[in-house]
Amino acid sequence: MGRQVEQRLIPQALADALAEKPDRTWVSYAISNNIAQDGFRNITIRQLATAVDRLAWYIDDNIGKSSDFETVMYYGLADVRYIITLIAGIKTGHRVLFCSHFNSQIFNLHLCEKTNCHTVMRTEGVEVVIDSLVQERPMEVFQVPSLDTLLEEGNPPKPYPYTKSWREACDDPISIGHSSGTTGLPKPIVWTNRSYSVCELHQVVPDLDGHPPYAKLLLESTSVYQTQPVYHPFGLFTGVTDPLYREKKMVLGPIVNGPTPPAILEQVIEHADIDSLSGVPIYLEMIAKSPKLLDLVEKKLKYIFFAGGALSKPAGDALSARVRLQSFYGATEAGPAFGHIPDREDWAWLLLNDKESGLKWEPREVKGTDGVYELVYVKNPYTEKRQHVWWHTNSQDVHHSNDLFTKHPTKAHHWKFYSRADDMIVTKFGWNVNPVVMEREIERHPAVKYAVVGGIGKRTVCAVIQLVDDESVLPDDPLQSILPMVERGNTIMDAAGQLAKEKIIFGTKDKPFPLAGKGNVQRSAVLKLYEPEIEDMNGWANCPGALFDVLRAYCNDDSGSEGRDEGDLLSIVFSRGMDEDVDKGPCEAWYAAHKSQPVGSWLMLDHNDWLRDRAYVLWDWKRIQQHQLLKLFESVPDGQMHRPEPTTAELEAMSTSFVVRETIFENGSLGYWTGNGHEVF
Repeated sequence: MGRQVEQRLIPQALADALAEKPDRTWVSYAISNNIAQDGFRNITIRQLATAVDRLAWYIDDNIGKSSDFETVMYYGLADVRYIITLIAGIKTGHRVLFCSHFNSQIFNLHLCEKTNCHTVMRTEGVEVVIDSLVQERPMEVFQVPSLDTLLEEGNPPKPYPYTKSWREACDDPISIGHSSGTTGLPKPIVWTNRSYSVCELHQVVPDLDGHPPYAKLLLESTSVYQTQPVYHPFGLFTGVTDPLYREKKMVLGPIVNGPTPPAILEQVIEHADIDSLSGVPIYLEMIAKSPKLLDLVEKKLKYIFFAGGALSKPAGDALSARVRLQSFYGATEAGPAFGHIPDREDWAWLLLNDKESGLKWEPREVKGTDGVYELVYVKNPYTEKRQHVWWHTNSQDVHHSNDLFTKHPTKAHHWKFYSRADDMIVTKFGWNVNPVVMEREIERHPAVKYAVVGGIGKRTVCAVIQLVDDESVLPDDPLQSILPMVERGNTIMDAAGQLAKEKIIFGTKDKPFPLAGKGNVQRSAVLKLYEPEIEDMNGWANCPGALFDVLRAYCNDDSGSEGRDEGDLLSIVFSRGMDEDVDKGPCEAWYAAHKSQPVGSWLMLDHNDWLRDRAYVLWDWKRIQQHQLLKLFESVPDGQMHRPEPTTAELEAMSTSFVVRETIFENGSLGYWTGNGHEVF
């Protein structure tokens, strides 16, 4: 177990840095988007201390000092004032609520209500967000001084007093982050002084099976490019701990709306004085797609440190071949788990220390996949002051992470992230599908920005794809261009996870994918946003596969089929090839029954014996019920081909036929059904 170390409060760590190296660079940030021309601005530890004191006095004068840790929301441009505000808030006794820029107004309102927040501090440039918020929830609003004003060294403020000891203040609440909101409304999560300073304990953990703790790797760097936003708990945590507890210069890109674009990423890596990079997978994927960036990271970086999700194998392999790639596991609720440096080739595996974090691995049944475990935290006297989950949550003795992992086949303590338990798609048949596998494959396509796979409670999975914004790289036929990635994913997935081209839709510009704070897609929010399109697609995709292309191509075609070349029509219907088309019979039935009608109405024309006789093949049971097709057998309109009105027994037999054929269709098999003494395909 790790040895005891004297932990320091954040204001104490800043005071120590000010006393030892006041002119050390704290932050170097890009002045503009044109980094090659405008370069970076450096801020020293002395300037940081000045800014903290100046803002603390501003809070004291305008809001007042708090004696009971009142909540103040801070929302602003994504610059270093986030960190300045955090430290100033500690001194004035406030806990600061930091809301993600990706949040909706509903999310922010919910967080303000849950934390009893009645005061907002904001910067310039965010008036629209805050004005809209306070219209719904009246709160006092204060605009904080500009960054230049806070950093001004002329006429420095007197130090704002903070005299609390570690014992007095280690458990004081100082900041409030929140869960990502990927599965519902975000939960506010209160961090204390201990939440940040616990990073000092990670540095003194003994080696595990000869592997040093990853905290020692972090000490090898002197200048880190932090790609994650400072308003996210990961960005805020590293933004505090790297410069103050590891004496590392933090490099930030220019202020941008949303995720950092590849062009900015490239400029920072090329022109900044950095020897490491910290970030989330979305940016590592960008780097891996650029030969120039791969060359730069190989020449400049000692390591890349990432968290916040799984990295695709192609991207990870490309990066690991050029630079050490180190991941760590953590969550806003649970904090970072104690981890170690794996062998270079094991970049995709987490080497976790069960004793230091109090981890237990509980088997979870996932149909179609063996050896899946959930990471569970177990409280004991040693870990209760070392692992954040015991003071971030109300969990008593056990905390289920809801994160699923697979175990390394030969190496102890090595785990690979499999899925969030709540990401798993449980199909209509009870089979579990991990959507991340297919999503990663699809996102390898250069024209794909995001892919989300859904299908809970459905027969098969579906996908919603958002293409990149740059129209110059978009293929003429996106679906056909992406299909090779889908087919590659299908070779990996089991039968339950097969994605058919008929179950793919594309996002539209007026409905951009909702994102969480780490830049990752909010899966459930995307599926909810596109629910009408998915349901409409499911309606089409439930008809026999051979007719899908016909329906899509001719759904708006009002011209009749009479007089068209029969061979041409049948070639359209049999576009997959007659020798492999299991729906040949129904296609012929439709054509014979409806060749005088518009092609687009073939599916819905129902007053015809041909269709009635074959409805059990042409329709799945859900559609039969929805359109009350069984009633079609009760009578036949004049002028149509007749057959005797079916008896009650015949209707019941037909109903049974539908149900059985639906089962055959769902299970993906051919097969025959025998009923009432005759056999029908």
